[in-house]
Amino acid sequence: MQVPLEIVGQIIAYVEESSSLRACSLVDRAWLPFTRELLYKKVLISPSEEGRAKIEFFEQSPHLAPYVRTLSVICRPSSEIVSAVTRLPIIFPNTEDLSLMGLPRVQWTALPSEFTESFQQLVGSGLLKRLYLTWFRFQEEPDVLGDLLRSCSSTLETLRLQNLHNPIDITLIAPGEAPEISFPELSTLALASVATSSPTSSYRLATPNLKFLSWESTITTLPYLINILPRSSMATVTTFKLSLSLDPSPDNPYAVPPVPPGFFPDAWCLPDVRTLTIAMRYPTFDNDNPLDTALSYVALCLQQIPNFDVIETINIEFSPDVTESPSWKHLDAVLADIQTHGSLKSVVIHPFPTPVWLPHCAVLKARDDEE
Repeated sequence: MQVPLEIVGQIIAYVEESSSLRACSLVDRAWLPFTRELLYKKVLISPSEEGRAKIEFFEQSPHLAPYVRTLSVICRPSSEIVSAVTRLPIIFPNTEDLSLMGLPRVQWTALPSEFTESFQQLVGSGLLKRLYLTWFRFQEEPDVLGDLLRSCSSTLETLRLQNLHNPIDITLIAPGEAPEISFPELSTLALASVATSSPTSSYRLATPNLKFLSWESTITTLPYLINILPRSSMATVTTFKLSLSLDPSPDNPYAVPPVPPGFFPDAWCLPDVRTLTIAMRYPTFDNDNPLDTALSYVALCLQQIPNFDVIETINIEFSPDVTESPSWKHLDAVLADIQTHGSLKSVVIHPFPTPVWLPHCAVLKARDDEE
């Protein structure tokens, strides 16, 4: 009996090793599209001779390049790759997922113009659904970042901006006065390491269909979320991930910034959230008990959520691994209060501590991969 090709494709989709996929490609010519779609779906271009060779490989194999959907490019001035990068928009016409990484942090205007023009064409291709920008410094004039975001705003479904800097200070911009960029299809937004001088904070992002919102920064920057997202953009969010760094210095490990009071004022931001994740990163250098400090901040964050009565799932994540014996009483009381007065069904703590450390909240659960 001959297996229908649709079933074959679904089976091949479970194959992960490239050697196994190549073996599958030799079984039957009809299997080639399925194997190639997986083999060439993701491509990483580094600023080296190897990166140039990879570009030339796809340029000489025009039948394979259209399979590339996810393209990651490490952006650094490099004589080996400058000329090759200019051909990226032509070689990879079906790019839907684009990551541009300036590692180490790169001044955008310091890149060769061939680089920046090529990236602008990729971003503005009309096919882009996911964009990830990290480790760039943008100047205030011209507004390159704003132009990049506007060129793909109509099609973008996922946007992640991390460690972007420019001279603009958001503290000088009144809420509502920053220029607005509309993303009608955006469902996932992740903002990481947002500082007062971040260009991320220099725009208001209108996102009428936003479902997942991730904020990763220090505690003291959290109020700037009000400036970045209009209230209407948060009305549809159902999952909110809040990743906060305590960020004390090695010279003064106890200098932990206070949680800003009322950083969720008037329940303005997340009326429909059902899943809340709070991730706390704390220092590894000597401290009385950094986990206790992180726990106290988790509790303070939870106490300030104005709409906790509709939250069904709370995920609490700690980094690095839990090695101290924490005091759970404060957090336990907060969770019990939320459970009593709200819709809370599960609380997941990761890494999962030993049973003798556990709070007594009845809805506490182990994460699926640790059960």
